[in-house]
Amino acid sequence: MAAQDDEVSLNAIRAFVREGSVTRAATTLGTTQSSGSRYLSVLRDYLGADLIERLDDATV
Repeated sequence: MAAQDDEVSLNAIRAFVREGSVTRAATTLGTTQSSGSRYLSVLRDYLGADLIERLDDATV
């Protein structure tokens, strides 16, 4: 997806926005959920803000 571990591609950002889920975005991008989480972490660090609100199954 990205050239280096500390970069997030525009395609990854689009997938997160479009899919609304790390797991679904990772599937769309052809990578693992773990890798998708890493990209989200890098983006969060870059922007200095939390990007997602984690919900448990009871609140969905």
